[in-house]
Amino acid sequence: MKNYSKALKIFKAEKSFDPFTVEEMNDRISKSEDDFKNKKFKTTSELLSKYSS
Repeated sequence: MKNYSKALKIFKAEKSFDPFTVEEMNDRISKSEDDFKNKKFKTTSELLSKYSS
């Protein structure tokens, strides 16, 4: 029963998946590149310390 519930949850999530358009993806890439240039990002170590506690 547990596996069925998990499978149903995954199916519902996949069914509602709405991928980016090419324009949205390009905008997101540009924003990420700008953030990186402006040092607006967190390192892996920072993320691990934030979420490991």
